[in-house]
Order: sequence, then structure tokens, then C-alpha cells
Amino acid sequence: MKKFIVIFSLISLLVSCSTSTTGMNFEAEKFEIQNGDNYSDIKNRYDEYPIDNNYSDSYIEFSNTISKKLIDGKENLFYSPMSLYLAMSMLIPGSEGQSRDEILSLMNLAELDEAVISKNVGNIFNRYSYEKDDIKLLFANSAWIDKKYKLNPEYAEKINKEQYASLFTRNLSSSEVEDITNWIKEKTGGLIEVKFEPSKNSILYLVNTIYYKAAWINIFDKKMTKKDTFHTPDKDIETDFMNQKEDMLHYKDDRIEAISKRLNNFTYIDFILPSENESIESIIENYDISNIPFDHSHVKLSLPKFISKSEIDFKELFEKMGISAPFKFSSDFSKMFEENTEDVAITDIKQLTYIDVSEEEVEAAATTIIGMETTAMPPSDSIEVKFDRPFIYVVKTSDRLPIFIGTMVNPTE
Repeated sequence: MKKFIVIFSLISLLVSCSTSTTGMNFEAEKFEIQNGDNYSDIKNRYDEYPIDNNYSDSYIEFSNTISKKLIDGKENLFYSPMSLYLAMSMLIPGSEGQSRDEILSLMNLAELDEAVISKNVGNIFNRYSYEKDDIKLLFANSAWIDKKYKLNPEYAEKINKEQYASLFTRNLSSSEVEDITNWIKEKTGGLIEVKFEPSKNSILYLVNTIYYKAAWINIFDKKMTKKDTFHTPDKDIETDFMNQKEDMLHYKDDRIEAISKRLNNFTYIDFILPSENESIESIIENYDISNIPFDHSHVKLSLPKFISKSEIDFKELFEKMGISAPFKFSSDFSKMFEENTEDVAITDIKQLTYIDVSEEEVEAAATTIIGMETTAMPPSDSIEVKFDRPFIYVVKTSDRLPIFIGTMVNPTE
């Protein structure tokens, strides 16, 4: 009956210059973690920590744009726009020139002041963080600087106080890099363990984690799980379907049918089923999947259990979208460091994900790695909804910001 989602985003910067520095271990500024039981508690928190409409519109546009570019409906895919967005947000105070312009343009934030951006990042932490007993939605940021370098004090203060990043100094060319592994493992409830190879070129790692654990408000009865047919694009397969009747949010038109199930940490998962003559790709292209106009219905739901894994090269995707400056060795991230670090470029942006959906729980993990290097060193009748062909699913906050987005094409792969 429990649901676990873990996500982790990593930005790594590599350079071959060297200077001496003193160490530091500064925990992030404290932020609010809610533990209320009802929507009045949530409303009070939302009133106290608002998300700017322009910022949320920019994030949703980013999420929809990435989904349209990323999803082709031919295979299972699961990714987190939110962790990617939060990780990339830590680049903004440290970037300059065309690199900064292209990052802001990619994130649809070019019209917003940097202070407004950081304020909204901080409000995401305060607004959505939740922990009560075994129910959780927790965020964490950190920056790990190699001991040979110093962060620019202005940059360090901004990400520490405004974006809640803990700051650490380690010898990143030694086994001390394992401290990052341990930090990530702790912040993700032990569900993610990332191995870091010591490197003399490493200068900085920026890390974001999201840990999510929740139960369905109405769980699936295991006794109702039955074998049934799922129609993949290539063949029909037999797989386990979870079955349930309940009042839930529902939507149907000529092209899609969708339902939304609520969880006990005030989040939702939307499941979106294209009609038989529609493709996942066409629905992603033509619908705002973050804003389905649901209404209440009594639904007879049949949903397959599934496990899905993905590894995504976001650098390749961004290059196809016309982003180039941050990937050149003439890019400018000098505001991050006290030292002169020339010829630094982003050379790798990848996200690895995992999700397991069953009657009692959903367990998921995501890892985003951004590497940088240098050339220098209630109704009367039930509506039956059966997800027996490829579909889309979205994990959202209570005010419908997408945290995770996935497509399921074959639940047995």
C-alpha cells in the first residue's frame, strides 16, 4: 500500500586547474517541512510560500517541451522534469554571457530576475516538503567543491541560503568522493547509491535529491489482481492487472481517457490512455498533460503492474533543441569560483530512472548527472477504464505541478 519515489539530480563540473583552499561543511539553511493532515494545513502553507505564476508557467512549459522532444511512444520511458529543473537552477547564479542566456532560455526563465528564480526554488522546498511518519516528500540540494578550490562567496551564499544547498569540501580525486555517495543514499532513504570515480579533473558536483513515499488513498486489493492482455505496438502480452472500483477524477474525449488517483501526501498520479487510433506521441504533442480538465466519476479501473527503467542523454536532446554555448569550452561559469577557471564546458547530461508500480507500493528512483570538463586540465454508473494499451502517467503536486512523467508501452519489459 506504500508508494516510494526517489529522485536525484547531479551536476558535476570538471577542470584541471589547481589552487589551495580551506575546507568547509555548511548545512543548508533550514526550511519548513509540513506534517498536517488536512487541506487547510496545506492551504496555509501554500499561502505562506506562493509560487509565482510566471515561474510555474515557465516550469510547466519546460516540462511539456522536454516531454514533446523526448517521448516518441515507442518504448517505456520515465523521467523527472522537476529534479532536472532544480539541478539546473543551481547553475544560474554561477553562469555568465551566452551560456547563461541559453540556460535561462531553455528553462523559459529569461524574463524573470535571478532573485525571483531563487525565491521560487526556495518556495518549492518550503511549499511541498512533507514528512509525517512514513509519508514523505523531501527535497535536498548540495554542492561538493574539491579541496584545491574555493567557491565564490557570493555564489555559495546564494545557493546555500536561497536554494537550500549544503556546501562541502572534499578531495574529489580520492576516496573522499564516496562521501557524496553516502549523502545521496541518506537523502533518498537508501534507495539510490551512486558510485563516483575519483578524478584529478573534478572541481565541483551539484546534487539535487527528491525522496517521495506515499500510500494510495484507496489501495488496490491484491485478491483482485488478475492476468489479462496488454496490447503493445508489436504484440499482445499477458500481464498482471490491478483492479478497483472507486470514485475518482476522470476525463474522456474523442482522443484520450484519463483518471487521477490521490495519495496520502497530497499528491496525485494521472494516467492518460490514448484512444485506439491515437499514439502517445500525438497526445504529448497536442495536449497539456499537466492540465487535464478532470471531473468526478465512479470508475472501474484496470491498471497493469509494471517496472520501468530509463537512461536519458539530455545533452544530446538539448543540442538538438539548439542549445550550444554551455557545451563549448568557451562557456562561462566563472561566477562559481574564486579562481580563474577558463575553458570549462558541460560535456554530459544524463538521467537514469527506475519505477515499480504494484498494489501496495510504487518504488522509483531517478539520477540526473551533468558533467563539465575543461581543455586545460459522484455518478450513478461506473465508467470502465482499462489501461490495456500504451499510456502516459504523471506524478503531480497537489496544485498539479509535474514531479515525474512516464510512458508505459510494455509493462513486462
